[in-house]
Amino acid sequence: MDASIVVVLGVLGAGCLLADATVGRGEVTLVERLLADLAWGPAIVAGLLSLTGFASLAVGLGQAGRGTLLAALAVAGLVAAAKRRSRPPLDASPPRSSAAGDRDALLSWTAVVAVTAGYGWSFLRWLSQRPLGSWDGMGIWTYRALQWFRAGDAFPSTIGLLVESKPGYPLLVPGLVTAELTLWGAETTVIPVATGWFWVLAAAAATALAVARRAPAAVAPAAAALLLSTPMVWNAAFGQGADLAVAALAVVAALGLGDLVVGDRPASAPAWLIGLVLGLMVWTKNEGAILASLLLVVAAVVARGRLTRRPRWTDWLGLAIGAVPGIAATVVLKTLWATSGEVERYLAPDLWSRLADPSRWQTVAGAFASRLVPWNGEALWGGTLVLLGGLAALAVVRRPAGGAAVAAALFGAPVLLSLAIDAGIYLITPEPLEWHLRTSLDRLGLQLLPLAVVAVLGGLVVSDPEPRTPKAGSGVP
Repeated sequence: MDASIVVVLGVLGAGCLLADATVGRGEVTLVERLLADLAWGPAIVAGLLSLTGFASLAVGLGQAGRGTLLAALAVAGLVAAAKRRSRPPLDASPPRSSAAGDRDALLSWTAVVAVTAGYGWSFLRWLSQRPLGSWDGMGIWTYRALQWFRAGDAFPSTIGLLVESKPGYPLLVPGLVTAELTLWGAETTVIPVATGWFWVLAAAAATALAVARRAPAAVAPAAAALLLSTPMVWNAAFGQGADLAVAALAVVAALGLGDLVVGDRPASAPAWLIGLVLGLMVWTKNEGAILASLLLVVAAVVARGRLTRRPRWTDWLGLAIGAVPGIAATVVLKTLWATSGEVERYLAPDLWSRLADPSRWQTVAGAFASRLVPWNGEALWGGTLVLLGGLAALAVVRRPAGGAAVAAALFGAPVLLSLAIDAGIYLITPEPLEWHLRTSLDRLGLQLLPLAVVAVLGGLVVSDPEPRTPKAGSGVP
């Protein structure tokens, strides 16, 4: 471990400061405020650094232009923060927790920190054997970050040549790592690894915050501990891929969308920022585009319910405007820099024969079911999926109502829909089916894990005895 980790900590700190200036008006306690900063901060700073780096190359400013763009955005951010701080305080806010509750929360979060430290330490040996991460990290994500750092202004002309590293894959994670390497001024294996912790913190914080909104105080640390005690989370963090980033961005986006459609407290984040995170999901991985679309569609459907409010047209406009940078960067990358024939391969003439093959259905179903066995394969899931499945089954019998049903729908429906889409893609994949399932199914499951934890612990298990009553003036019909 060398001093370059200071760069990663500095970048994370900057993201948290930006988040503190932008979000958090709906948070009640200091713990919730810190969770909000850790949830939104990595998304904000990763988007800022990767998009400005890409934009400076796309418009011909080169790597040197990144500083100009960052300076302009920093000034805009300071102006926005100053305006936000000058707003009058809210007329009403939920009561603060008692001293005893604060003490219990402190003890609970201390246990979560211990779990995090324990798992992080146990994976250091794994890291010492594979300092460049998993195959995906070594061959795709970290490799492209190193290539970007080495090529500098010539990167747009070289990315299409990186055939084996999937040149059409989006660049949020490589762009973030490249920016950190640029700040450090040299190549190091520490920065890509430490950046994986970005997404561990963001996913755990957003999961806990989303559960804290809908469940007793003790459940939020339990949700974070459940996530952090899942071996697959740490496998992905040290593997230096992009799936954990998708997972973190997805639960952050769902948290923001939940604020827009559930009117029991002020929105924590502005609509444009929620839209930005949705766009960053597209800018992170191809699967992120599907999951972002599902989150948006589910939120729009849930917003028409009796216990929710219908966002104003300005909210939808803000979501659309915020999503533009991430989507635009992805379109430019895929159409001008690194065209790909992936879609055409999936839509080959033998598509229907693959879809109608009963053996493929059996193989896919068996692979999905096998993840429920704790000792399966590399034991990447432990007992997490069994516990979540059991709790969900018991809770459904209780027929959750009110805010619990809304939370379960907002966070759970995208999980189920995404799993159905993933199963369909596996059925028609042109790749060898068993190989494709073995190398990607666990990663796809990780992308959905934080959403599933919130849906179960913050929705199905803890059901409201009565529907929540929105505050006066919240806009709820």
